[in-house]
Amino acid sequence: MSANALKPETYEVIIRSVDKVLHLRPHDARAWNVKGKAHFRLDRYEDAIKCFDKALEIEPNYVGAWGNKGSALFELGRYEDAIKCFDKVIEAGSELKAEVPA
Repeated sequence: MSANALKPETYEVIIRSVDKVLHLRPHDARAWNVKGKAHFRLDRYEDAIKCFDKALEIEPNYVGAWGNKGSALFELGRYEDAIKCFDKVIEAGSELKAEVPA
């Protein structure tokens, strides 16, 4: 377990807590992303992808969710799909740089 990793039970608590938030705020893209990251840490990549997809359905340009989805796809060996997600992150980064005044 890496120094930044929490115990699996902690991720379960996070998922339950985020579910409470989502009950009140089902259209909270960041909450879906957090839930997806907790599933990812528990090696539940398919569940994580579902959460990231929900976040992206709500907020299509959510760079963090695109990157996290790409990581989950990568872990599943779905490399071409992962690359498409990572390309979205790169595109968003380019757009952000273009919008920042010099």
